[in-house]
Amino acid sequence: MKKITGLIIVMSMVIGCSNSESADASMDKHHSDGHNHNHMANTEMEWVQVTDVSEHSTHTMVKIPTAQCGMCDMTMSSALEKLNGIEKFAVSIDDLVIHINYDKSKVTLQDIEKTISNVGYQANDLPADKTAYSKLHGCCKLPKDRG
Repeated sequence: MKKITGLIIVMSMVIGCSNSESADASMDKHHSDGHNHNHMANTEMEWVQVTDVSEHSTHTMVKIPTAQCGMCDMTMSSALEKLNGIEKFAVSIDDLVIHINYDKSKVTLQDIEKTISNVGYQANDLPADKTAYSKLHGCCKLPKDRG
């Protein structure tokens, strides 16, 4: 079972990175001038249900301007799934935003931003943790940082 799970993770990482390579040219433009020139927009977001919706539920959108590919989505998703109070979320790499429904009695927006930053991505105005960013796979780094 561990071998199958490992294979699925590796396949997802390869697919996530290879999908981003075809969009690198348009993503380079996006990151260089601040405007999204990537016209390969995904019209449907896939919501991940983590827990039931509570009476304290609220919705927010977190900007993730340094996200690059499907692997970035998986990394942030994995971190958000572990954060107590997250009810459901949808990552849009095309729009560089995460839509999040969360229980405001259990978690704050600052906690959510810190969770995303701690895995290597900018969250709204909170910069990515430099150590975590340095450990990201090459396809998950900004084009200027790829070596």
